[in-house]
Amino acid sequence: MERAGPSEIAGGPVDAATFRKLCLLVYEQAGIRLRPGKEALVGARVAKRLRALGLASVREYLNFLTEDNTGQELIHFVDVITTNYTRFFREPEHFEVLSRFVHAHWALGRHRLRVWCAAAATGEEPYARRSHKAHLPLPKASLQL
Repeated sequence: MERAGPSEIAGGPVDAATFRKLCLLVYEQAGIRLRPGKEALVGARVAKRLRALGLASVREYLNFLTEDNTGQELIHFVDVITTNYTRFFREPEHFEVLSRFVHAHWALGRHRLRVWCAAAATGEEPYARRSHKAHLPLPKASLQL
């Protein structure tokens, strides 16, 4: 087995066919949809497994992953692909975008808005959204979270 070089160890490029196969695998196993444009993210996250296993490329990792009959590597794969942390106001930019969206929505005369917060492991994200709602400088809009 060939050892990975420095650029590959950082995740390296993920070719289109390998990316599609990894996307299908993570969708089938965990219901996670990875869209085109996430190749660099997948490469960077899978790089952890490349280092741990001494593999040279993401394609080689895919082969290892699909040939692992124990299912243990699949657990590692899903773990590195998923975001494994949660906290209040985790992504400040998201709140800025939400504020701009709510203001624009309100300015158009739309006074009812529903917001859904998905994938909140322990609940901090929806609570942060609710707290953020309380600080929006709008009249008593019907903003449902």
